[in-house]
Amino acid sequence: MTESFGVANYSEVRPRRPSMKALVSEFHNSASLHDIDNPWIKVLLRRPSFDELYDALISEPAEGSASEARESYMPTSEIVTTVGQVFDAIRHTLERKDFGDPTFNRYFHALGEFFSGNPKVNLPSYPAGLAGVGIRVTGVSRSGKTALLQRLRVLLGPPHYLHFHEGLQGKLCFVPMLIVRYPDCGTVKGLIAGIREQLLAQLAAVDTKPTALKEMLRGDVVAQAISACMTANVGLIAIDGASFDAITSDLVDVLKAINRLKNYTGIPIIFTATPVFMHVAAQRGSVFANLFNGPALHLSPFEAPKIELRRDGKAEGTHLASTGIWYQMCQWQFGLSRFEQGHMPQQLPAWTYPYGLGRIGWLSEGFEALRAIADSRPELTASDITEDLVTAAFHNQLDVHHGARTAIVKSWEEKSSLDDADFLSFLDHFDIHVFQTRRFRQYLNGFGMKLPKELKR
Repeated sequence: MTESFGVANYSEVRPRRPSMKALVSEFHNSASLHDIDNPWIKVLLRRPSFDELYDALISEPAEGSASEARESYMPTSEIVTTVGQVFDAIRHTLERKDFGDPTFNRYFHALGEFFSGNPKVNLPSYPAGLAGVGIRVTGVSRSGKTALLQRLRVLLGPPHYLHFHEGLQGKLCFVPMLIVRYPDCGTVKGLIAGIREQLLAQLAAVDTKPTALKEMLRGDVVAQAISACMTANVGLIAIDGASFDAITSDLVDVLKAINRLKNYTGIPIIFTATPVFMHVAAQRGSVFANLFNGPALHLSPFEAPKIELRRDGKAEGTHLASTGIWYQMCQWQFGLSRFEQGHMPQQLPAWTYPYGLGRIGWLSEGFEALRAIADSRPELTASDITEDLVTAAFHNQLDVHHGARTAIVKSWEEKSSLDDADFLSFLDHFDIHVFQTRRFRQYLNGFGMKLPKELKR
C-alpha cells in the first residue's frame, strides 16, 4: 500500500467529555496503534478518498511487459466504493485495540511463544463484544471476486513488524490480510485448517516451528483460531470461493463459526460466493443475517455492447456504443498489449461478447490468447486484428467452457430452453434471476441441511 493517499480533511467537531469507559482505559495506561510512529500504520488509520483508492486499485503492466497483463486490474466505481467501506471496517477495528488492556497486552506479548510450537502455551479468554463486520461479495463464476481480493492484498501489503514509542515496550506483529479458501469439504475443521495454513504462510519470517499452531486443530478449534488471529493482529479475513459444491450438511455450523470469529475478534470478514451458494445460505435465517451485517457488493455480468443509430447529414448508420462497461473493458484490455487503446477495432467488443458473456474472467483469458498471437507475429498492426483472428483466439482459449457458455445463453432466452441437467451442472455460472424461477427454485429449497444424493456431483 503506497503513501500516496495524502492527508484526510476532517471537519471540526465539538469536543466531548471523556466517558466512563475512557476513564477506565486511562486507569490501565491505554495504548493504541496511534501511538506507533510508523508511516504505514498512519496511512491505514485514515480514510483515503475515492480517487486515491481508484489509483491504488488500478494496475497495468509496465510498458513492453505484456507477460504481466494477467495480473492487471481495472475496478468499477462500485468496487472502489466497497473497498473504501472495507478500509473503514479495518480502521474501526484497529482503533478499538487497546494494548493497555491486560487481555490485549497478553496477546501482544504472546507472539513469539504462540508461534514457537510450544504445546503448553495458553492464552487468556478472548475479549467479547468486539462485533466485527461481515462484508459479502457475490458474483457468478469468473466475475472477478478473487481478483478483487488479490488487489486488496496488494494494497494492504505483507506482514509488518512495528515498534511502539518509547515507554511502550515490545514489537507488534500485524498481518494485514488473510485470504482463506472456503473449504471444499464444507466443514468447520476444514475452515480452521485453512486459517492456520495461511497464518503460517504469512508469518514465515517469524521463527515458526512445524508444530506451531497445531492446537488450532484440537478441541474448540474456533476459539483457537480466535486466539491466533488476535495474536497476529490480523486486519482483514477474506473467505473466498464459496460455491455450490462446497454446500454440505455442515453449512450452518460453518456460518456460525465464521460469525463467532467475526464477533470475538472484531476483525472484518469479507466473504465471496456465487449466487447459488448465497441463495441456499440465506435460507438459514438468522445465522445468515447475523453474519452478513455489513456492506454488500454484487458483481453482475456486464451487458452486451449496445448498437446506436448514427446520423451523418442525410446518411444514417449504426455503430457500437462506446459508453458501456464491456466496451470500456475491451478497450482497456486491448491497450495492455503493444497496441494503443484508441486503435482498437470498433466492432471488437461485439466479437468478444459471445465468448466472454459479460464475465471479466473469460474476457481476460480470451485477450491473453489474443496478445500471445500478436506477440508471435510482430508484423501485425492494430488494423490487422480482424473478427476471424479474435474469434480464433477466444474460441481456442474458451472452448473448454463451451458447455457452461451454452447453458448461460439458454438461461437468457425469453422462453428458456435450459434443462435440468444443464442447470445442475453449471449452477455457479447462473445469476440470481435463474433461481427465482419456479421450475428451478424447487431444487434449492431446503439445501444446507442434508443434500439429496442425486444432486451431489
